[in-house]
Amino acid sequence: MSIKIAILGSTGSIGTTTVNIIKKNLKDFKVIFLSTNNNVIKIYHQAIDLKVKNVIIINKKKYLRYKQKFIKKKNKSFPRSFRNKKNN
Repeated sequence: MSIKIAILGSTGSIGTTTVNIIKKNLKDFKVIFLSTNNNVIKIYHQAIDLKVKNVIIINKKKYLRYKQKFIKKKNKSFPRSFRNKKNN
């Protein structure tokens, strides 16, 4: 049985290390979703490598620019803002 995991900030240093560990142990883990703020290209490759279907991209402009790329690979990508709307 595999352990389900979500990786917040998968393109940062700790997230990248976590992804690399999981790649070496794919039979033990099932990644449910990944998230990034800006590094859309890196998360795209992570999603393919780990067969992740759900990706959260915080930066709305980058989400809008790259969402078709994710759709072609049958990944669901979501724009998310965790900031208070009054402060944006």
